[in-house]
Amino acid sequence: MKALYRHGDVTIQDLERAVDAGFPPMVDLQAWRDEELPWKDVWDAGHYVVMVGYDRQRLFFMDPGTLTPGAYAYLDRDELDDRWHDLAGSEERRVERMVILLGERLSLSFWWSVARSGDIPWVIERWRRIFSAAYDPSRPRRRHWSER
Repeated sequence: MKALYRHGDVTIQDLERAVDAGFPPMVDLQAWRDEELPWKDVWDAGHYVVMVGYDRQRLFFMDPGTLTPGAYAYLDRDELDDRWHDLAGSEERRVERMVILLGERLSLSFWWSVARSGDIPWVIERWRRIFSAAYDPSRPRRRHWSER
C-alpha cells in the first residue's frame, strides 16, 4: 500500500475527492479537550480518524475510539475547520490541515515529493508519539471528540 502525507494547503474538497477516488483520508484533528476552550485553542489532543463519507452538512469518519455503533462518527463541516490542526514532531511544531492518503493507485511522483520534503521522519515520530501516549495507563481519560 502507498501513503501520501500532506498538510497546509489541503481543503475539505480534497478530502471529498479522495473519498470519491477510493483513497480513504486519515485526518489528524483535535479529538479531546479538558476544558471548554474553543477548538482553535486546543493543540494537545491530536487524533487520527479515517474519513469514509460526506454530505452537504457533515463529514463522516471511522474511529474505533468512539462509543458509537460501528465506530462511526461525524463532524459538521465548520467544526472540522476549527479542529483540523495538531502538534508535529519532537519540537511540537504547530501544523494545520494534516492528512495521510492511503491507496494502491497513489502516484509515485507525489510519494517522491513527500519523501524529498523530509516529512517522512516526522510522520514516523508522530505515530510513535501517538502509540506511546495511547498505552499510558496513568494518563487521565479525556472527553472524546464524538462525545458532545
